[in-house]
Order: sequence, then structure tokens, then C-alpha cells
Amino acid sequence: GEVCVSVDSNGKIWCSSYGGGLYEYDWTSWHHWTVDNSPMYGTGPGDRYWAATVVLADPNNNIWVSSFAADSFLTMGVFAPYSPDSTWQLFIATDIGLTTNFVQAFKSQGNIMWIGRGDGLDRLDTGGDPFNISQHTWTTKISIVSIGDMELDNSGNLWLASSSGLFYLTPDMDTLGKMALPPLISGSVNAVQIDGVGNIWVGTVAGLGILKPNREEPNSSAWQTLYTTSNSPILGNNISDIAIDIPTGMIYIGTTTGLSIFDSGILPPSSNLADMAAYPNPVIVSDGVEYVEFKRVPSSGTMSIYTASGDLVARFDLSQRSTWDLRNSNGERVAGGIYFFHVKSGSASGTGKIAIIK
Repeated sequence: GEVCVSVDSNGKIWCSSYGGGLYEYDWTSWHHWTVDNSPMYGTGPGDRYWAATVVLADPNNNIWVSSFAADSFLTMGVFAPYSPDSTWQLFIATDIGLTTNFVQAFKSQGNIMWIGRGDGLDRLDTGGDPFNISQHTWTTKISIVSIGDMELDNSGNLWLASSSGLFYLTPDMDTLGKMALPPLISGSVNAVQIDGVGNIWVGTVAGLGILKPNREEPNSSAWQTLYTTSNSPILGNNISDIAIDIPTGMIYIGTTTGLSIFDSGILPPSSNLADMAAYPNPVIVSDGVEYVEFKRVPSSGTMSIYTASGDLVARFDLSQRSTWDLRNSNGERVAGGIYFFHVKSGSASGTGKIAIIK
């Protein structure tokens, strides 16, 4: 069956299939790529069982597709579907210094293709041409943990979902760092995704967590919210996949017991910060509200809270958090009334208003 879906910049859909190869759909008809009409192959009698575990359309509309545990150590292939001859390039594990070909995840970053395998992480620098192997530079076995999913944050740090936990790799690191999971959702990590303001959504076998990344020190990133069946309507705790529609803030959460859809309200900010908002607003303290979450704010910048008379109440870095705990800089609960917030990020700035009712 289908195991992975990717959409290229022309809107064409690519689906990998475990045993059936690769499918493409142009919203009118389907085309099926198999061992008969492509140079790819798999395992079993005649190498016909092509287990395409993952597919990715890169920004240049090159299609990367795996062949899990294929014979002759075929690891993956890339092809240019919009070129006149649909050019292909295959990659053999033994040619690049690997002894296994269990590819489970791809992530594109400029000329770099990150490859997550069942027993490690590899980095391919294509030199700008995926089809000219003489320009390619491989860095293999950066780790030996099983990588099932990958995502890049707004600082270029790579976050990795692994059966061994949540890991990260900064541009200047040679080895992986490990991010501790909260006890409530600890265990194998199956999925990672980034939302419109840079939060990292992490799906594990025990629940869903939202991580606010620290741009300079990823290990100091802060967990914002945790969701399980005990505190949310999510259908199951074992999260298998996450997809985020950034323009709408809709979060699609695949679990082993069904699909949950969450309207997060987390939307990317406008360039002039004119549409920022606070939630809930008004804040009714007697309802048990303990913090305010800011929407459509940038992932970096300064948030300042003021009283109606202009006195500074609190100030914090948006790269650390995007919530306010209704306390002043001395840690004291603020009084009821009207408060104003001001955001400064680069050359952009904007303001908003919050009403607190005791």
C-alpha cells in the first residue's frame, strides 16, 4: 500500500508504495512507475518487489525515491520527470560506503539531501546536480540511530525522529545532540513537523508535543504544550505521522486509531505584523486561564507588555516562547485591566491589546 506522499511545485502528487513502486497523479490521471518502465528494481523473484518506502519532490522538482532492502544494494534513485528523457540516477549502497540500504526518510536543504536510514543518517551534497555523481560529496554514518522522519527549523537545524528519541543536528555539529522528552510523551519518536511560526510538533508512541526551539542552543528548547487522550480529543496516543497546512494552521495528526484534525490557530505573521492576536481575549481569570498565547507573531523578536498607562509589565524573547503567564517581571500576577503588547522583529513592529478580567 501507499506509504508516503509528496507534492511538487506544479501540484503533481507522488506516492510511494511498499511493493508497488511509485505512482504519480496530475489531477486527471495516474501513472505507475514500476521495474518495467524505470531503471529501479527491488527484491524477490526477478527483483520485481519494489518497496518504495519514501518519496520526496525537491524544490527543483527532482523526484527522490527509495528501494528498501533491494537486491544488489540499490538504495534509492532520483529522476527528472519534466526533462525530455525523464533522466534517472541510481545510488548503490556499496558505492557510497554503506553496508545497508534501508532508507526511511529524505529532507532537502539547498544542494544537500539528508537521508535517514534504519541504521543511520547520511548527507549528500549534490553540487547542484543530482545526476552528475562526479560532483557529489557523501558524508555517511553521521549517526547510527534509526531515522524515521526529519524536519528543518527556521535556523537550519535538523530535527530527527528516531526509535531512540528526538535528536538534532546544527550546521556546525558533527554528531547528533539528543533532546529530552517530557515523561508524559516519552518513547519512540515517529514524526516531526514545523508550523508557521517555527514550533516543532513531535509525535511519539505516547502522545504529541509542541517544542519551541532555541535558535542558539537547541538543547535548551522549551516544551510548550503536550497532548494525549487524557487532556485532548486526540484519537490515540501512538502518533504515526503529522502534516501541517501552514496557511490555515490546520494540523493533521495520524494515529494508529484514526486521523485527528486540530485547528491550532497558529498562522505565519504578515510582513508588517498588522494581524497579530492574543488568545484567549478577553482573559477571564476565574475560568482558570493561566496564560495568553500570541498568534501570528514572528519566531524571533522581542515581545513587550505594557499597562494602559504605558508602564512596562514584562518583556521576553519570542525565540524562547510565544506565551505570557499573566505575570510581571517580578513574577507577580497582574491586576485586571487593559494591557497592550508590542512586538519588534527586525525592521517590523506591531501592537495589540489584551483585556484581563479578574
